[in-house]
Amino acid sequence: MPVPYIYICSAGHSGSTLLDLLLGSHTNIASLGEITQLPKNIALNTTCTCGEPILKCRLWRKIVDEISEEEGNNLIENPYKFNLGHIKAVVVKDKNHQTQFYNVKMKLMGLLLYAKLNWSNFIPQSLFSGVDSSVENTFRIYNKVRKELSVTTIVDSSKTYLKAVSLYLSRPEDVRIILLTKDARGVIYSGVKRKRNAKKTAKSWARHYSRAITLFKRNINKNGYLHVRYEDLVKDPHQTLKKVCHYINIDFEDTMLDFLKKTHHITNGNNMRFLDNSTIKNDESWIKGLSKKDLKEYESFAMKINRTFGY
Repeated sequence: MPVPYIYICSAGHSGSTLLDLLLGSHTNIASLGEITQLPKNIALNTTCTCGEPILKCRLWRKIVDEISEEEGNNLIENPYKFNLGHIKAVVVKDKNHQTQFYNVKMKLMGLLLYAKLNWSNFIPQSLFSGVDSSVENTFRIYNKVRKELSVTTIVDSSKTYLKAVSLYLSRPEDVRIILLTKDARGVIYSGVKRKRNAKKTAKSWARHYSRAITLFKRNINKNGYLHVRYEDLVKDPHQTLKKVCHYINIDFEDTMLDFLKKTHHITNGNNMRFLDNSTIKNDESWIKGLSKKDLKEYESFAMKINRTFGY
């Protein structure tokens, strides 16, 4: 039987939207993008990949109306009452919701959850009722989309390791995680081009993967996650997608290689989801673009773990 729920865990700017779109181009798979941020997208009425605003998209408007009726709460007026987890938007933010207080509170809760998942059985589960409700609500979204689009499998590229582990522990027989990596030097250069600090980017990248691997080894069966390298995906998408399809017990389809041939309903993710060209190519501009200073930051904070991934 095909695996019903696929979660892509990765650092930012690592190709999660591309992998999501490619997998979602299978006739029996639907891409959701970063679905954790759906309440924000409802609040801002952002554009779905199908081309319509969220509240005019035939899929999302129906699901929003269904959940509103089930919850006894108008999701259009109160989208954040439907808890899907920590909304950590970087580009498109709802500043009325994602306040400094919200960011600090969610960071503290994340550290507490990491501690519980990593080494402490003494932290009471009652502290994480919000996490439990976000997990169950996420599965509700998954299942509504599966039913509405008549597919067997959902792909969620919300990225975070805490959500990945929480979903898996809730339904280990049904959830599979793809740990997607991209050479840290390429990720650092992506940040530099966006005027972000190379040191902070290197530290953030290393922290993300070191914590992810730590939690995966402690909480997830060895068959519960698959490591995929972005560079392998763009170099040979056919073979890489066949590998992923084998892992999730679904037959590879050639249509997966051209994500423009299928209408997707991704509400949040990299803007590449709106491209009119599905050509896949590797970007190695970091080789010439990173300064010696930036490379020293890489060597100090990210090189060790980067090499464990084969870079």
